Amino acid sequence: MKINLSFIYLTIAIVLSGCTNQEKSTSLLHSDFENNSDENLSPWQEIVSPRVFSSESGITTDAHSGEKAYSISRIWTENKAPAGIETSSPLPIESPGKYLLSFWYKTENLIEYSLPITIRFNVMRSNHKSLNYQKNISWSDAQWRQCFFLLENLPEDADSVQIQIYTRFRTKGSIVLDDIEFSVASKKDIDGYEIWRRQDIPDPLGNADLMERENTGFFKMKKGEHRWWITMPDGSPTWSMGTMAVKPISTRNGNIEVCNWFDENYKKDTIAYVNMLFDTLKSWGFNSYAGWTSDEFAQITAQRHQNNEEYFPMYHVLSLCRMGENVDYYARNNKGDLKDGSHGMVDPYNPQWREEARQKAMAQIPAYKDKSWFAGWYIDNEINLVDLFNFIWGDYSSKEFVKSLKNKYQSIGQLNQSWSSSFGQYNYGSFDEILTDKPEPKDWDDPLYEDFTDFERTMVKEYIDFTYDLVKELDPNHIIISNRINLGNMGDIYRTIDLWAKYDLICMNIYPQNLLFGFSPGELEIMNRLHEGTGKPVIIGEWSVPAIGPKLYGFGVDPYDRPVDWSWPQVVRTQKERGEVYQACMLQLASMDFIVGAGWYRPIDVNSPTRRANRGLIDGDFEPYGEMVNTIKETHGIIEEKMNL
Repeated sequence: MKINLSFIYLTIAIVLSGCTNQEKSTSLLHSDFENNSDENLSPWQEIVSPRVFSSESGITTDAHSGEKAYSISRIWTENKAPAGIETSSPLPIESPGKYLLSFWYKTENLIEYSLPITIRFNVMRSNHKSLNYQKNISWSDAQWRQCFFLLENLPEDADSVQIQIYTRFRTKGSIVLDDIEFSVASKKDIDGYEIWRRQDIPDPLGNADLMERENTGFFKMKKGEHRWWITMPDGSPTWSMGTMAVKPISTRNGNIEVCNWFDENYKKDTIAYVNMLFDTLKSWGFNSYAGWTSDEFAQITAQRHQNNEEYFPMYHVLSLCRMGENVDYYARNNKGDLKDGSHGMVDPYNPQWREEARQKAMAQIPAYKDKSWFAGWYIDNEINLVDLFNFIWGDYSSKEFVKSLKNKYQSIGQLNQSWSSSFGQYNYGSFDEILTDKPEPKDWDDPLYEDFTDFERTMVKEYIDFTYDLVKELDPNHIIISNRINLGNMGDIYRTIDLWAKYDLICMNIYPQNLLFGFSPGELEIMNRLHEGTGKPVIIGEWSVPAIGPKLYGFGVDPYDRPVDWSWPQVVRTQKERGEVYQACMLQLASMDFIVGAGWYRPIDVNSPTRRANRGLIDGDFEPYGEMVNTIKETHGIIEEKMNL
């Protein structure tokens, strides 16, 4: 499914421009770059991280209006290092004021990532640490687009703001900025902004009645005439509307969460709690559990299946890359840094890891292997693939890399000649010297880049082949789902995307930015690229939308001296808005012919010493968010009716 952006962007830009021009606002900043030069960007200055090794930036004549604009292009950086502009000094603001940022931008040749621009407000406070508000902006496909960002929900002691506009990704493409305006927002500005945020939401696609039924005894992936489906053991097509289900007491990752309501009512009767939560979620229209659901919930699924009653299928995350403190298993760069921890990427050639991964799979799979009510296995969760081509220096992968160079170049002299350039001269006496020198590419045009990214593909293929074949060997019947790929890896996965096609189903975890109501065009495009690159259906493994209302985002400090939870930049205002965004996102997903479902994170709010976030549908006293839940029920009903589920 291709996403038509031209009409969307043209419509919303015209609407908002018309609204904001009806009333003059107090301008705090106006930049059209007409009086600027490469040496004088005032009132801006360039952001150049020490980890941005090269870029082309400055004033360009490719402007939206007038004759000048600011451009940054051809960036070579360690991913996540910012490159762009920021205000030279903070601008004064007051709480509870509202402020509108508007700007025009154009992106060209950005094949790497469809959310390339970050807008960040660094709000300075007189009594606490600064607070960051930020959004990632969709690419523009070589056309000028206008973007808006309303700064609101300010803490009482907010006194100034620094504005940053930058990219954090290595790219051969370019970003051009022009006509940047920051103003005190008038009522008409705010009204126009609300119109701009709204998108046309499509209808769900597909008719389950048109699918031929084939009783396979297990959940399968099937492509119908109009869309992909998950088919149930009897062959009935379904579209997964799931949520993660856990007890509100958890020690995972040391995150101890205690819910007084649970202690008082269900601490001694877990099965009663599991049944109660199932009945609650079913009444809201959910039809599946999502990944990270506790094993206790499998008991009620098994029982209901045995009684020939409606049940929620189960999924399980194997986490084959999560190896804890066994640091020798992980990928390593030439400085010795590891891709370790809960999102670590292993050295796939390490035989000890392969054996431990086998033992881990053998310990988890038998409990579900023959269960027809079990849907499938997620291989891993959000493993870190950023800059993987620089993390080839593990004990085993590095030797495989040198072996591949020997096969390609035959002689060390030929390699020296091929690698030498203006970026570096090489005079190795043997291939083994590469293992001690540990070079790395320095630029897009560095001859090393091709060999390093070729081996990155070899590493990823080894990981995919091993994990898929292992799970298929131990469980030949259930769906095998990819690593739950998250947004942070999308700026790198384009180099290996075709390799992931080996899995039956591709998973993406995404927490929408909520600048627009619903997923933005850039967020939808990432899903589209995953499908087009693999030819496989896609499931959203984990997503949610928080709101500021439940007082989980206080502006003080938490036990770790953080002003707010990391989910703060994604918040919407109220539970009513939250429900509207839920509906917009779910209907967008259901309209895409390759999306087969989505798993919400999670039923009950996170409220612990290490996390405070409105991720749930129910608060800590087990009181549902009424407006949110009512819209969820309505949304699930729409999908069921339109798809004839």
